[in-house]
Amino acid sequence: MNFLTPTPTKRKLFFFIGDLISFSLALMLAYVIRFDLNFPPYYQSQFLFILPIFLAVKFTCFSLFKLYGITWRFVSLNEIWNIVKASLLSLATCGSILYFSRHQSFFSGFSRSVLLIDFLLTMILTILIRGSKRIYLEKIARTTNLNAKECVILGAGRAGEQIARDLLQQYRSNSTPYKPVAFLDDDQRKIGGYIHGIKVEGKLEDIHRLIDKRQIQAAIIAIPSAAAVTLRKIVNLLKTVKINDIKILSSIIDSSRAIELTIKDLRNLQIEDLLGRDVIKIDYQSIGSYLKGKRILITGAAGSIGSEISQQVISFCPEQLILYEIDETELYNLGKTLNPTHHTHMHMVVGDIRDMPKLQRLFARFKPQIIFHAAACKQVPIMEDNPDEAVHTNIIGTYNLAIQAVQHQAEKFVLISTDKAVNPTSVMGATKRIAEYICTGLNKERDGTQFLAVRFGNVLGSRGGVLELFLEQLKNGGPLTVTHPEMKRYFMTIPEAVSLVLQAGAISVEAEVLVLDMGKPLSITTMAEEVIRLNGMEPYRDVKINYVGVRPGEKLFEELLTAEEGTCATCHQKIFTANISTRYRADEIHTMVNRFRSLLQQDQLDKEEIKALIRSYVPNYTAGETINLANAHRRPQNQRQTRKTA
Repeated sequence: MNFLTPTPTKRKLFFFIGDLISFSLALMLAYVIRFDLNFPPYYQSQFLFILPIFLAVKFTCFSLFKLYGITWRFVSLNEIWNIVKASLLSLATCGSILYFSRHQSFFSGFSRSVLLIDFLLTMILTILIRGSKRIYLEKIARTTNLNAKECVILGAGRAGEQIARDLLQQYRSNSTPYKPVAFLDDDQRKIGGYIHGIKVEGKLEDIHRLIDKRQIQAAIIAIPSAAAVTLRKIVNLLKTVKINDIKILSSIIDSSRAIELTIKDLRNLQIEDLLGRDVIKIDYQSIGSYLKGKRILITGAAGSIGSEISQQVISFCPEQLILYEIDETELYNLGKTLNPTHHTHMHMVVGDIRDMPKLQRLFARFKPQIIFHAAACKQVPIMEDNPDEAVHTNIIGTYNLAIQAVQHQAEKFVLISTDKAVNPTSVMGATKRIAEYICTGLNKERDGTQFLAVRFGNVLGSRGGVLELFLEQLKNGGPLTVTHPEMKRYFMTIPEAVSLVLQAGAISVEAEVLVLDMGKPLSITTMAEEVIRLNGMEPYRDVKINYVGVRPGEKLFEELLTAEEGTCATCHQKIFTANISTRYRADEIHTMVNRFRSLLQQDQLDKEEIKALIRSYVPNYTAGETINLANAHRRPQNQRQTRKTA
């Protein structure tokens, strides 16, 4: 049984032996066919002399096109095309050898038609050998999942074709719960055609007619470029025909390679997809160039952003992944979700960035080369009442980490910043602005660590975020609470934001603060309305929306840049550099942090005194504006329904 267990070595040996037989048989049959099923003795001797030359040339050409390392089960058009190219190259090489050696006695009388017949037979036999397992499994010995759900694929483009192909393969091997039975696409030219034997039945709106014909139970939206408004229309259409099992493709596209989609690229539809979604192209090759084989430290590793950074970074096979987190329970939970390869050693370290001795031991032990600093105090209203904690974590904690990075000659330090650091009206935003100052002040000190701060807005689906609040309130029957009718925020899904953060780290620019393009700001009221609708109810009729007033430190509209900064484009359309107008030298940073440390050590600590010291370094830090809700009457329902959705 062990002998039959497939391994890469056995597969290569099988293909080698198969090709040895195929190449020999092809040349012999070429002679036989050329001489009308005869094989004269003279040409038998010529065959035996020429065969080793042909074998050497063909094995070399097939090796050049990596045809001995392919996966037998998943041979595709790419492998067949490589066989054609390898055969053409061997034809040209053998033809050249025969031409320049035509005066030699053994090559005398060699028929050129033998060469062409041999070329055709070589292609046919090698394609049959490599495609035999797939033909057997999919056409002869196939077993199907009789309990598989019939599904419709929305989108008959390249993505839909690739998903359908993989679904059919998995369905025939009884390894998927879905059976693709129809395509729908709005492109009139595709309607009526067939893709892998599956008919394009009509436009998306023809789903009602399709439901009457087939027992459709699931849908796959194979339109990677679909914006949120398009997705909402499609989902509403599916819900009208009672299809609730909906799969979707990721909105993050790897721009560094040709996309080959499989069912592993499908995931359940999430409400975040319907509230804000732009297709984001990520160059994973450039990201891998600075992460692969490196020692990487992630602070705040079990938080919403930190855990996603951990998930994405581990896929680039770092040498070591050090997860630093103050909450041991969440760190334990994170560790269960990560699956490092044998190339990566993962270390889970419980600790606090405010603990300098702990950080010194951490850096001395692991010597991290890349640092993603996601640990921070982020809750705006709470930090207004606890400014000492915001200072201790966001300023002193960042400084502790940055100093260790410089002393241990880390290559890169990436700070996760926020749009609330721009013209801050909160303690949280102002302390994050000072964290940016620390990074710009220490950047490449003595030609050492490169510091980079990446600003972005709110992320959908984060713990303690507005979306989580709305879903919890809806679960309890409402009402949904919004601070102000005109409150707006920039939003991006967590995977999208983290992918752009990793991409920002790969951009070769001298900039110290990068800004992510978050798209258009989304009205919080609009979000509340959409959450209600997506759960099958009508806002203001089934579930109320109440306005509760702006909380301390909040402002109606967050900015990604201060007016005086401005931006410059980078090589990525979603990432810009900020022209920093305020910066401090390294010695000024040390003095600044010492002043904050001295202040926090006082027995009697006044919140206003802390805010005053913050304001001395961030002059544009102002207390949040007070909004009078008396004039913020709820607009009529028909006005809300006609408002554009961000």
